[in-house]
Amino acid sequence: MNSKGVFAAWVVIATLCCGCQGGNPLQPKSGGRPYEVLVVDDVEGRVASLLSEDMAGLPQREPWFDVVTTDSAGFERNGKTMRNVVRVDISPKTTERTIIRYARDEWAAPQLVVHVITPSRQHLVKELPALAPRLRALIDKTERARTMAQLSSHHAAEPTRAVEQLFGAQMWIPVEMKASKRADSFLWVSNDAAEGMCNICVYRIASPQPERFVAQRDSVMQRHVKGETDQMYMTTVAASVFTERDGDKPEWTARGLWEMVGDAMGGPFTARVMTMADGSTVVAEAFIYAPEGRKRNLLRRTEASIYSFRSKGLSEGQGARGKR
Repeated sequence: MNSKGVFAAWVVIATLCCGCQGGNPLQPKSGGRPYEVLVVDDVEGRVASLLSEDMAGLPQREPWFDVVTTDSAGFERNGKTMRNVVRVDISPKTTERTIIRYARDEWAAPQLVVHVITPSRQHLVKELPALAPRLRALIDKTERARTMAQLSSHHAAEPTRAVEQLFGAQMWIPVEMKASKRADSFLWVSNDAAEGMCNICVYRIASPQPERFVAQRDSVMQRHVKGETDQMYMTTVAASVFTERDGDKPEWTARGLWEMVGDAMGGPFTARVMTMADGSTVVAEAFIYAPEGRKRNLLRRTEASIYSFRSKGLSEGQGARGKR
């Protein structure tokens, strides 16, 4: 984690980065890279520590976010245009417990500013761990929505049409994904890169039950995602898989690791499992192969595409909600 001592230098780099599209056109463009967070007035480092915990579902240790810290004076001088800001406010007159409030585009656009308001440091220490999942999810979904907004106006035309033809759905595929394989109720697209290979699969399975997912995924991948020979094929590292639900929506997400039988390849995947209005189950999955380096941002950017899946055939309450 970076410290206050390098904050000024970091700002110089961040402000040179291209700002994201979208947001309030009257505001200056925000600076910084995706999944970087500026934490302000976190005296004991509690918030920074929770945001820097290892992200689940990766084969190596990588933090949820890249965190930079500063105080109020540093923020006023150089920090107001950062894309993600978390401010700690000890204010006993405002609240009796630690709460989270957030606003968008306060000083730049697009920008998320989260206020962690607490009556005392003691309350913060005691109550912050329970709020940490919500805080991480808020920043994560904001970054995903930014990527989805970019994909909505700049995506690959041919695989996007293929998703519509096969599944009756709209899904924005990154423009660099040009290699593809198509079969009955199955589509695989890839950037086919020598380094940082990103892939998306969309396919149907028989049952939406989480306990049956690994077996069904393995069946699909063994048929369609092969190596140099038919004896080489993708499989799931079953012990690595865990599931997540977003509230009471009739969909869920599986995360875990994949590997190739007969070959030394593997990496992380994220699969969004959705029940259609006709009762069928569609999976939109992102997986990457990047043995040369970090995987977090590659996976998250590819995930944004699977969360753009939208269909009139989804159960009520499902589908991408686009830009937020």
